[in-house]
Amino acid sequence: MSEGRQARVENLKESSTRKSEEAQAKAWRAIMALVARGATVDFPAVVIEAGVSPSFLYKNPRLRAEIVSRRTPPPPRIESRSTVARSKEASNAVKLAVASSALRQLRDENTSLRAENARLQGEIQTLRRSLRLAKL
Repeated sequence: MSEGRQARVENLKESSTRKSEEAQAKAWRAIMALVARGATVDFPAVVIEAGVSPSFLYKNPRLRAEIVSRRTPPPPRIESRSTVARSKEASNAVKLAVASSALRQLRDENTSLRAENARLQGEIQTLRRSLRLAKL
C-alpha cells in the first residue's frame, strides 16, 4: 500500500473514532438532560435529544445498558373501567336496594307503632276517667 493511501486510511480511522466519541458524548449528555428534566429516558427520546441513530445506541453496550437501566417502567396495569366500574355499580345498586327496602320497612313499622301508641294513650285516658268517676 502506498504512503498516500496509508495516510488517508489513518485519517479516516481517526475521523471515525472522533465522530464515534462525539456521538457517545452527545448521547451521554442527552441522557443526563432527560434525567435532569424528569423526562422519560428511552431509546427514542435519547435519539431525538442527542441526534444520533438508534442503531448507534443499541450497538454501544454502555449506552444501551444505561438507557435500559433508566427506562421508566410501564405504568401498572389498571383494570378496564368496564369490569371494575360495572362490578362496583352493581354492588352499589344492590346495597342501595337493600337499604331502601329496610328503610321502607322501618317507616311502615314506625307508622304502625305510632298508631298503636296513640290507641293505647286513648285507652289509658279512658281508664283514668272511669277510675275518677268510680271514686266519686
